[in-house]
Amino acid sequence: MALGLAMIGASIAGSALADTIDKPIALSTPRGFVLDSVRAVAEGQGVRFHGAVCRRTAGPAPRFVRADRLDRDGHILSTASKVLWDLRGRERHCTFFDLPTASPPIDGELFRVCLLSTNRPCPEPVVAPSGAGDKATKGRP
Repeated sequence: MALGLAMIGASIAGSALADTIDKPIALSTPRGFVLDSVRAVAEGQGVRFHGAVCRRTAGPAPRFVRADRLDRDGHILSTASKVLWDLRGRERHCTFFDLPTASPPIDGELFRVCLLSTNRPCPEPVVAPSGAGDKATKGRP
């Protein structure tokens, strides 16, 4: 019985990892916050972005996390955003997000995820995008 459950768990974990899209994700955060372990996952007819938002200082918190999918020319193909209710307060902590977007991934598509005070498109990245496999992502400390 235990072996059967272990095999089911391994099968589920393996399929979840196989759906991760190996593509860089440009990240943008305000001072005092980081985006951590952000990844894009092919899911059904769309792409879901998953990761953590972590507070590092007691400054004002962003209100939104947003994911933009862009074509080669920088035009937005699909987007999703979520209000960050769990970042209220001043203590250091993290909260997780899942942002599903519509339509399957296309060749040459660009991904970006950002933290914002208002719900608008993510800013243009000022640093090179992180690799999809990076464990520690690039946010300002």
